[in-house]
Amino acid sequence: MIPIPIYLATYAWYAPQCARVLSAYGECRHDPGDAVPRRADLRRADLRRAGLGGAALAGAYLGGADLRRAIMPDGRTWADYTADPLAGICDDTEARARATAAWEEHTWEDCPMHAAHGWTGVADAPAARRIAVAAFVALFDARLLDDYPTRSGR
Repeated sequence: MIPIPIYLATYAWYAPQCARVLSAYGECRHDPGDAVPRRADLRRADLRRAGLGGAALAGAYLGGADLRRAIMPDGRTWADYTADPLAGICDDTEARARATAAWEEHTWEDCPMHAAHGWTGVADAPAARRIAVAAFVALFDARLLDDYPTRSGR
């Protein structure tokens, strides 16, 4: 694990969220130090200029967060991310169709990630995709992606 970058350390919620991710999934990109594990509550957070590369979003609640100028963990802008939130996670046609068909569901048993791949949690995703899956789940659960199927024509 690498130390939390200064720009992320300025957020009081970040280290406890890293500690939570580490305790829940056994891995986290950034070392939370002695932070007490706690779910990040980012309701109404202004993340317009936040660089979220490497951010631990698994389990974070992002309802009402303003992400218009945020850079997502995969390097895309918020506008590019919302144009195709399944990119890099559901790239084949069948997985994409299964995910889109389950778009209204917000439990692991019925969510788009489970429908697309059969994963029962973020930890089931391949290691190279876990950050992308965790970001998707946090944003999807905050209902920040609800209109994707309509906008995408799916």
